[in-house]
Amino acid sequence: MVRNDILVAPQLEQKQARREIYFPSTTAWFPMNLRPHDDDAIGEALQPSVPGGCNVSFDCHIAPEDGHLPHVCPMYIREGAIIPQIQVRDSVPDRTRPELPAAAANPITINIYPGHSSRGPSKYSMYLDDGVSRSSAPDDAYLFLQPADGVDEAGARPNNEYGDRAARSNFRRVDVEQNVVEDADGDRVTGRRRITLSTGWKGVGEGVRRGDDVPDAERYDDEQVERDVGAEYRLVVWHEPQTDMAGVAVNVLRGGGGIRVGEDDVGKKASVVWVPTRKDVEAVIEVVYQ
Repeated sequence: MVRNDILVAPQLEQKQARREIYFPSTTAWFPMNLRPHDDDAIGEALQPSVPGGCNVSFDCHIAPEDGHLPHVCPMYIREGAIIPQIQVRDSVPDRTRPELPAAAANPITINIYPGHSSRGPSKYSMYLDDGVSRSSAPDDAYLFLQPADGVDEAGARPNNEYGDRAARSNFRRVDVEQNVVEDADGDRVTGRRRITLSTGWKGVGEGVRRGDDVPDAERYDDEQVERDVGAEYRLVVWHEPQTDMAGVAVNVLRGGGGIRVGEDDVGKKASVVWVPTRKDVEAVIEVVYQ
């Protein structure tokens, strides 16, 4: 498992062309549809899901055909998952060396998968920083606000026993949540999905103690986020293979100007929404299946 929502099952036996895979129960699993890319492409259309709690024999032989390469290593995505993706780059830009050529922003695509209300809300938190500044580490003021997740956690936080004394919580946390509601017949393709995107932590100045000693040039604010990932996040809302795209409606319930609903990709059964990366934007988007 890669965290909670990606299942990776490589073939570990020599000269074996098939791999037996067990899928954790209670949720369905979609075959991985994302591909590495260096352009504005999105993934492939979703294939039918596999129910949890079953075993599947997967053909993962190595073949010369390019079309089979994505299937050499079996990978699946849990229903309801929220998966971010960026373009392939040869290296990570070093923003501390102005003599180097300026690197273009690497936009973030947030892939949101169909789910079921029985799973409850799907949540994902994405952390952005400049990649080099020590001030981007979480400090005690930020850690103290987080839910306790271990023994002596409360005692460790006020003393910043996590390590870096230069930590200033100089980062951006973007929270994405999806709630699924079905109609009375329980068919998740005839219900609605509500997606929320907001900045849960805005960086230095968000009640962060000792933030005044972070140089202005080092503060990770809207300007720096736009420099690194662009002016918009791209949300790709994936639909199940049997979805009739003529019956899909995407509505912006909150967020106002700046949020753009793109054209549906009917062939890949995906809806695209563009949300500004500004920290003051709270987007609420509803997808309705009619």
